Amino acid sequence: MTAQTNTALRGITTWVATVGIAAAAITGAAQAETTEDCLKQTFEVIAPIQKTPPAEDKLATIEKQMEKVEAHCDAKEFDQAATERTVLKDMIAKL
Repeated sequence: MTAQTNTALRGITTWVATVGIAAAAITGAAQAETTEDCLKQTFEVIAPIQKTPPAEDKLATIEKQMEKVEAHCDAKEFDQAATERTVLKDMIAKL
């Protein structure tokens, strides 16, 4: 792994840890109703890449998609976040 990949993975790990802490007490729901729930659902989608990190080029694309989802969660645009999360899930499934 290159230094860039390690830095990117540390960023994802930090983000995942933050989301995990923020959402620890929230139960999963079909549709997010809070920012924390929205982020928790995203955490669940990206969990597999913590075990098997993707290649650098794919990691950058995944990070951009995660940022889109997070922005929608923060803006309380839960329907849009769910749509972008589905895209993220499909990206990860194709790794």
